Amino acid sequence: MPHIPHRQAGAGLALILLFAPDLSGPVRTGFDARGAKLLARIEKPVTRTLVVAWSADGKELAIGGEGGVKTFDVRGWRQTRSINPPGGYGLALAYDPKSHALAVGGLQIVGIYERGAVDPGRQFDAEHYVYGLGITRDGRTLAAHSNGGKVIVWSRNSGGELVRFAGASAYGCSLSFSRDSRHLAFPTGTHDVALVETSTWKERRRIRADASQVCAVVFSPDGRRVATCGYELNVRVWEAETGRLLHSMPGHTRKPTSLAWSPDGGTLVSNGFGGEVMLWDPARGKAIRTLRENDRSTNDLVNAVVFSPDGRALAVTLPNNSVEIWGR
Repeated sequence: MPHIPHRQAGAGLALILLFAPDLSGPVRTGFDARGAKLLARIEKPVTRTLVVAWSADGKELAIGGEGGVKTFDVRGWRQTRSINPPGGYGLALAYDPKSHALAVGGLQIVGIYERGAVDPGRQFDAEHYVYGLGITRDGRTLAAHSNGGKVIVWSRNSGGELVRFAGASAYGCSLSFSRDSRHLAFPTGTHDVALVETSTWKERRRIRADASQVCAVVFSPDGRRVATCGYELNVRVWEAETGRLLHSMPGHTRKPTSLAWSPDGGTLVSNGFGGEVMLWDPARGKAIRTLRENDRSTNDLVNAVVFSPDGRALAVTLPNNSVEIWGR
């Protein structure tokens, strides 16, 4: 495959394409964790890269942080939009799985940007800085986790608030809807993870996930397991129905702060301080490989990872404010 250095991806951006990934071909099952290679790198799309999200149809990748949000067409990684949210921060991102509208959380406001739009339609007041966002698979419900220690849930259709949870973590601002939209999970201020039934918005159970601080939580694609990570360094997998610990996986040398589960459920990825990124076998509770080593010269963290919807590629934010695309 040809090496095309510093091809322009948009105004002020550079794309380094190491291989020519064809993400429009026949779908393969599962992420090739052992054989994955670096395919492309998008250099400094925003001032400080913090978050990344992939649209459910796999056609668009969004990158946010200080300096707003940029979106890219995955066929060649051409920049398609530059979004300037209120305050200029894109701190959390989530795509509507049905309409492919992009939700952007920043300084108190969550804005909904229809595909192709650079101005928001409906906006929601989250009252504090938003660091976690989620939209149910049917597109009807939006949830935001802010550093004010709150999770607020709204109806996407009416814009009305459905419920709010005080006592959520003000540091581990993460949340996850199960794929069937029946449950919501988020870290609490007491180092637990709360599991909530969305039919009643009642808390179903709590998982004592970390003795210090839970940084991230994510449901498995089948909704039967929950993965967590935090200040204790281990990545843990729990049975959602009972809260029973299935695996506690050591390997990180510094705090992991973000998680993603491959669409087929076969691979779990975690990342954190110093740019350390690890791939796990969640069924066996074993590390598969370290995708990126810990860089002890920096205290910056890899803030986000996301798999493409077909599971063929993985996007990783880097401490140098770039984004790498891994796959085969």
